[in-house]
Amino acid sequence: MDVGGYVIYEWTNLHNHDLIDADKVHLLPLFRRIQPSQKALIDLHISSGISQRAMYDTLLRTYGGHSNIGFTHKDLTNYVNVVKRREMAPGDATMMQKCFGTNKQYRPLGIFVGFNYQGTCVFGGALLYEETTTTFKWLFDTFMRCINYKLPQTMMTDQASAIVAALREVLPGVYLDFCAWHIDQNARKKLGARATFMFFEEFNHLIRHVHTEAEFEYGWQRMLVSCFDNKPTSDFKWLQFIYGFRTQWSSAWVKSNFTAAKSTTQLSEQFNAFARYYLKPDYSITEMLRRFQSLVDDLRHNEKAKDFYMQNTSPDNRFKNSLLMCHAALVFTPSVC
Repeated sequence: MDVGGYVIYEWTNLHNHDLIDADKVHLLPLFRRIQPSQKALIDLHISSGISQRAMYDTLLRTYGGHSNIGFTHKDLTNYVNVVKRREMAPGDATMMQKCFGTNKQYRPLGIFVGFNYQGTCVFGGALLYEETTTTFKWLFDTFMRCINYKLPQTMMTDQASAIVAALREVLPGVYLDFCAWHIDQNARKKLGARATFMFFEEFNHLIRHVHTEAEFEYGWQRMLVSCFDNKPTSDFKWLQFIYGFRTQWSSAWVKSNFTAAKSTTQLSEQFNAFARYYLKPDYSITEMLRRFQSLVDDLRHNEKAKDFYMQNTSPDNRFKNSLLMCHAALVFTPSVC
């Protein structure tokens, strides 16, 4: 009789495939789902710049292992990618992300770092597309408008020709202090094996430890004679180039200008180490901007905390019998002391 469907004649109560082992059941798609409470925690980790590996490790410890967490590392990766795509809403941010995402290695971030009575502070920052004189002129002019055209006494920078040309046009009269670390690295790159090992010691001495112009000139000539194994130094165009800017990098001239007792190497190393915690080269535009804001917020909070302790505590004075040191402890901040 036709009943318009299927009729069961025989039922075999056996599986036609091997059963999943009990310790692998949690890997079945049916049992994998990121719970709302877990998503909230993951979203918090994303906004804090925590890596996916660290997120997953935290959740593993929270829920007691892989079999209890409810999803895999791949599921976490997929969810994080969805969140990041959702953040890039259509508009200028999307176009900017596409523009910079094409060549991530050429995404210079310029940060204006300075000093106040409590130490390092950030005045501002700009994400640039290219490193040309025109771009830097726009950057410095915009920065000057933001600070109401109050000229700084000194600008610490590297010796890139585009930066120098832009600074001299936008900020005439401001002393340029070239980064000693960059100069040392450029010397190794430009001269390499053509210079003897002693050259880099002599060059470092000229950067950091000479006190007068005469001492510098004597050391420079001695270095040219003794550190190149009689090779003609006139062939080394970089040496001639950097000599032309000697007043911007040698201690014989730098010490006569205001630098808040900070060397460019100190500033670069200290701030770069601090910034690396917040900023990674593979961040999207929105991630980078959010993390940069966190960097600025934390610096400002640290400054407020220092102000609080300065106003409500007494500095540790090891020279309590010295009237001079006691007065200095009252006048200067702990950062200056």
